[in-house]
Amino acid sequence: MKKIKLNTVACALLAAFGPSFPARADSGAEHPAELRAAEVVDLFYNLDFKRASAATAELQKKYPHHPAGFFYESVSLYQQLLLRPKHRDALFARFDTAIAQTLKTADAYKSTHRATGFYYSGAAHGFRARAKIALGKRISAVRSARRGAKAMRKAVELDPGFTDALLGIGMYNYYLARVPTAVKPLAALAVGMWGNREQGLKQLHRVARDGRAAKMEARSALAGIYASKKEANYEKSLPLLEELENRYPRNPVYRLRKILVLERMAQWKEAFAAADPSGEWTRAIPDDLRPTVEAVALYRRAECAVMMSNWKEAAAALKLLEGLPAPADLGTWISRRLKEVEAKDSPPSDKLWSFRWPLTGAPQ
Repeated sequence: MKKIKLNTVACALLAAFGPSFPARADSGAEHPAELRAAEVVDLFYNLDFKRASAATAELQKKYPHHPAGFFYESVSLYQQLLLRPKHRDALFARFDTAIAQTLKTADAYKSTHRATGFYYSGAAHGFRARAKIALGKRISAVRSARRGAKAMRKAVELDPGFTDALLGIGMYNYYLARVPTAVKPLAALAVGMWGNREQGLKQLHRVARDGRAAKMEARSALAGIYASKKEANYEKSLPLLEELENRYPRNPVYRLRKILVLERMAQWKEAFAAADPSGEWTRAIPDDLRPTVEAVALYRRAECAVMMSNWKEAAAALKLLEGLPAPADLGTWISRRLKEVEAKDSPPSDKLWSFRWPLTGAPQ
């Protein structure tokens, strides 16, 4: 039972720490390294890791005593760790080195600006927790997350003018409020706060409106939250997803999430059209991701066709999926849809494949 509870807490912490990209926002003089942060974040979200690596190396060279360059290097490596599981161990080793350097630099930076030092320290511990969860080290992840939460709260206490810092606090508030009642005391003990859904959403909306480096991350978080089955506020999610899709054409997660949202709204024709696996939108996707993305889009077309009782179209799409590199959990759904196509007159299951393939570190 204890292991199950800790796993649940770890998943909540994963979501809470997910979008914490630190940058000073409102108070005091801004450091040039932090002013560059928004551009670097855009590179991560657009899956442009080559340019992101160059940008973080430049930050480290120009500002070796500031933690930003080392932290964003770790974020880039974390994103790649999720996307390229075959290289996970090697990427984690590089990631952990960057995190260690972030923590070392952040601790030293507290003598210059305590809030900024604590914030980068908190974010580094948080991303270390996320990486440990990706590797299945959930108990250790909770310990890292606890240290991160403490540091992040200290940063906000020292500098209430951290508009971007509200992103991390808002995510804590929202996701901890969503933790099952049975494990809330354990989650509160681990993080030091109980969570508040309404306050969390309010804080995220403030960052999405007034933030700087964290603005697009807050919008990404809200898009994912409103697209979830728990919130099911699809009318709010769609415009956010479309904005993010247009801003980050190399990152297919927003298009694929939009397709699922359209399905959940029973807008089958619109979802079918958006899922075009040979459409122009697939051209910008990195070569190593494109085959899997096309397979996911092809399945969505088949799913929409089944729901519209277009058996011929569904059968053709499912046939094309044979041999394609689809996510592991999709195989069961393909078999289920094939049986429904064969039955034809039987009503298809209205359950939809919940998109779980971790394209990026963005919350699912």
